Amino acid sequence: MYGLRNIMAMSMLGWTPALLMRTLKIPESKAGLIMGTMGFFTILGALLGGWLTDVGKRRGGGGRVLVPTIATILCVLISIAALITLGVVGELFSYSNPYVVVAMILMTVYFLGSVVGTPAKGAITQDVVHPRLKGISWGMAVFTMYLLGGSWGPVLVGTLSDRLGGGAAGLQTALMIAATTGILGRSVSG
Repeated sequence: MYGLRNIMAMSMLGWTPALLMRTLKIPESKAGLIMGTMGFFTILGALLGGWLTDVGKRRGGGGRVLVPTIATILCVLISIAALITLGVVGELFSYSNPYVVVAMILMTVYFLGSVVGTPAKGAITQDVVHPRLKGISWGMAVFTMYLLGGSWGPVLVGTLSDRLGGGAAGLQTALMIAATTGILGRSVSG
């Protein structure tokens, strides 16, 4: 169920700038620049996902379904590793600190991988419907992805963060909990 995966994706997207500001003690402008740079890599992730989807389709055996499944599982693991690494950095922020470099690389790889499955989902929805219904098919897929997680995931993370004491540690823990929904979503849909 890709909607559950969207809890992770939209929460990471919405809360990463605040996490960077709280953890690394950097201003909004620097957090925005870092987030924008990471966001650029999502473009490459979509292209990579399209290519992998086509390769999976040519090889058969459910290759299109495997692309978003593997990408989601890897993103869960990478996001948790990035969040733990950011937690280690804490007050020790410096661009020469290897933990900062590792955390930024992991976050960038997460954002790249977070959209790898999108082309496969689009292709899958188009394979199973009559040509007259292709638009509504994709529209309903996107609607349910946001209804089942994308729209309320960031609110859930904010609430969890507050209940966990707020600050960098509360937000970090709430995002790790949200990341587990990626695995839950994959296990529900198979």
